[in-house]
Amino acid sequence: MTRSYMGYVSSQTTSLVPAVAWGVATGGTDLGVVTISGASYRILRFTSDSNLTVTTTGLFELLLIGGGGGAGGGGNSAAGAGAGAGGGDIVGLDTVINTYLTAGTYAVDVGAGGAGISDYGRCGAASTLAGFIAVGGGLGGGASGRTDDTVYAKIGMAGGSGGGSAATYGTANPPKLGIKGNNGGMGSDNANIAGNGAGGGGGAGSAGGNGTATVGGSGGNGAEINGWTGGTSYFASAGGGGSANGTGGAAGTGGVAGLGVNGNGNNGVNYGAGGGGGRGGMNVGGNGAAGAVFVRFRV
Repeated sequence: MTRSYMGYVSSQTTSLVPAVAWGVATGGTDLGVVTISGASYRILRFTSDSNLTVTTTGLFELLLIGGGGGAGGGGNSAAGAGAGAGGGDIVGLDTVINTYLTAGTYAVDVGAGGAGISDYGRCGAASTLAGFIAVGGGLGGGASGRTDDTVYAKIGMAGGSGGGSAATYGTANPPKLGIKGNNGGMGSDNANIAGNGAGGGGGAGSAGGNGTATVGGSGGNGAEINGWTGGTSYFASAGGGGSANGTGGAAGTGGVAGLGVNGNGNNGVNYGAGGGGGRGGMNVGGNGAAGAVFVRFRV
């Protein structure tokens, strides 16, 4: 009987194919050896661009988190409300990535968070390693007086999770979807010049909430990754709350809230988190948080 494993084909006649050996590598921050589901793993964490050095060829497991999106701001309206941004994509959490790497050096690119701007934000950047990609979070729409919604002046943008909208969706502007995460919420009116509630950004754990006349949409929850890393209280890729002329949108788990008073939005603080919406003329939205890359192998 012939079996295929990770692209390698082996013939067997009597017993199971021997397992492919685990590799060994260095790089990033060595978090030490942890026990996960009864097995011992060494965990390497990368929070900035660097290199993974594989010293022994073999199997590795990867977790990649894209950078969070930047939130929208107050635009040119004195009471304008910016939308929360979406969280970055997470690759390797729900479906574990087993990859076979030969000895050598591999570039690790950690996605930067998107910038919060005074109108609409900017999308987060992708994290990459060994051909695997986790895209960044979608930008949050801003309370701009511009009418060209299709260039994100008011409407958020798709990403790992979708950014929130500072206006209701027009017929030509469908909800901004999460590529693999969840959708962003929408604003409470079509113009959003008077500062009505803007939508929250989607997170890896749940969708962003819709804004109402006086309350911003809540940010979507992040996803707990400590089961993979063996750490504690790691919630990645939360969406940011939307701002409003009244009460800012609540923070999702691992995320930040939107503003209910004039000011610059809250910056995302956990891996791949989207920024919170800013409020008031020319005030900027919160910046998204950078992503991360984790590598583990059994010891």
